[in-house]
Amino acid sequence: MVAKRVPPENKELRVFPELKVIIALRDPRDVVVSCFFLNIMLNATNVNFLSLERTVKHYADLMDTWLRMRELGGFDWIETCYEDVVLNMEKEGRKATEFLGLPWHPNQARFHETARQKVLYAPTYHDVTQPVYARAVGRWELYAEALHPFQARLAPYGRAFGYKA
Repeated sequence: MVAKRVPPENKELRVFPELKVIIALRDPRDVVVSCFFLNIMLNATNVNFLSLERTVKHYADLMDTWLRMRELGGFDWIETCYEDVVLNMEKEGRKATEFLGLPWHPNQARFHETARQKVLYAPTYHDVTQPVYARAVGRWELYAEALHPFQARLAPYGRAFGYKA
């Protein structure tokens, strides 16, 4: 997890001076595969997931925006990686919770139990109702041949976020 603090002099220029941003990261190749395989109704955003090429472009557009915002600064932010959450969910959860200035509560580690008791409208409903799992880590390797034409486009994001190409 990477964190950056804002110099006090920049906070006066912000619309939301107490803004804190948490960016959830994952290997770019896994993100692309996951989004491409989502079985969801079409709308203006997820139409970008109809082809691998469009999915890669959409990911790149979003991450270019994040990298530029990260560079400009002026707000508190942290990045947390899915792979780190898989290794130690409580540790990563505590970091994010404490970053927000909130106390950790043990029930946070049992989010999936709470999710099962609610009506959720999300394409990943089934996943949200399960404990954190590792089977999605490195899933892209099963589709390496299909992703090969896009590896060069995704590589800069992998490097920027600490993933091996």
